[in-house]
Amino acid sequence: MDSTWGRVFYSNFLASVPLVFTFINDADEIQALKDMSTSAFMAVFLSVALGVGMSYFAWMARSLLSAASFTVVGNICKILTIAINVSLWDKHASSVGIACLMFCLLAAYFYQQAPMRADSKDSDDHGDIEKKNLLPK
Repeated sequence: MDSTWGRVFYSNFLASVPLVFTFINDADEIQALKDMSTSAFMAVFLSVALGVGMSYFAWMARSLLSAASFTVVGNICKILTIAINVSLWDKHASSVGIACLMFCLLAAYFYQQAPMRADSKDSDDHGDIEKKNLLPK
């Protein structure tokens, strides 16, 4: 995948394959698709277009940002989504659930990668340091 659009297509295609198998044997779902109103079709189309746009900008951000910066952007988006959800609707996560999520985000903030190990070395009785041979000669 050389381009961002190629990555978007590939990831969305892989995600949509299981959906085909959920509808293939369900006559009610196929009939519901045939009877779909124009407003319902437009809502689905808008949802798909927004999903493709989100996927495109996520892949573009991955190519422009470091892994740590991309993770920070993702966590900020989670916090903003929760704040908007809490402020607009009355049916949202409980305060315990939000507190648990904030704890997880706080733990992710303080996470540090383990330091690299030093080269494996052995010393003999004379104090000379030799590298370990991993394969026999």
